Amino acid sequence: MNLIREMLVTLTGGTMAISIGQSASRSMTVTGEIVKRYAELTGDFNPLHFDDEFAAKTRFGRFISQGGIAVGLVHALVAMDMPGAGTVFTEQHWNFAVPVYIGESGRNQHR
Repeated sequence: MNLIREMLVTLTGGTMAISIGQSASRSMTVTGEIVKRYAELTGDFNPLHFDDEFAAKTRFGRFISQGGIAVGLVHALVAMDMPGAGTVFTEQHWNFAVPVYIGESGRNQHR
C-alpha cells in the first residue's frame, strides 16, 4: 500500500488514498491490429512485432507485442479505476518476465 501511495500523485500534487479492500482490474486480448496501431502511434516498428522470419529466429520464436501495450493497461487501471481520475505515476520500473504473444489475453488487478 505505501509503495502505491508513493508512486501516485494527483494533478494538484497531493496523494490519493486507497482504501483497504479496494480492488480494480482490467483485461484485454492483444491483437495484430492493436500491435499495428501502437506502432503507428509510437513508431515502434521493431521487426520482432511484424516480421515472421525475424521473429522466428529469436528466443521468442514468433511475434510478440510491444511491452508498452502491457504497461498501458496498468496506466489505464491506475488513472481511471484505482485510485482514479487525476492520478499519475511519478516513477515506475518494469521487469518483463514473459512475453505477450499476439492473440493472448492479459489481466491486471490491483488490490
